[in-house]
Amino acid sequence: MLLCPRIQQQVEKHKIGARGWNAFWDGGFSYGVREGATQTKYVVNLEARTCSCNAWQISGIPCKHAVVAIWNKVDQPEHYVNPFFTKSVYLKAYDYLLEPINGAEEWPSSETLVNAPKLKKVHNRRQVKRRKAAGEVTSSGKLKKTGSVMTCSLCGVQGHNKRGCKNVPTESVRMGAKV
Repeated sequence: MLLCPRIQQQVEKHKIGARGWNAFWDGGFSYGVREGATQTKYVVNLEARTCSCNAWQISGIPCKHAVVAIWNKVDQPEHYVNPFFTKSVYLKAYDYLLEPINGAEEWPSSETLVNAPKLKKVHNRRQVKRRKAAGEVTSSGKLKKTGSVMTCSLCGVQGHNKRGCKNVPTESVRMGAKV
């Protein structure tokens, strides 16, 4: 049985992971698998192709516990991989020819345009986001300026800053302030 390359790599990886595990025959096709002297035990049934870790049932590839049980039975893990992963089944997907289609220029055009319905604003709808209070830090880490009062650094009046100051002091007052 010839497996696909990636599946063969996974089987080889599970063979390496199976080192240090011990399998004990429990009768029939059941095996108990343990690692060293630990209390962890997995039950593997080779006939039903199941393991109590559920990896074999999900993937179809024998897990490391199943590999140890297969080796204990003196068999090859490749024989227990789901037949879906064989090269012959993979090639069956390409048995049928794919018919080419015309380019986009040759596609039939549709004269009718589909317009999306207009969205209606729902009145009295609750606001989703909480309104932040004045001086509360936003998500960007900056303070919001709403709710704070500006004070002009030139004239000292609240309500504007020095860029929009209309109370421009005379030159003598400026000179006196700097001295």
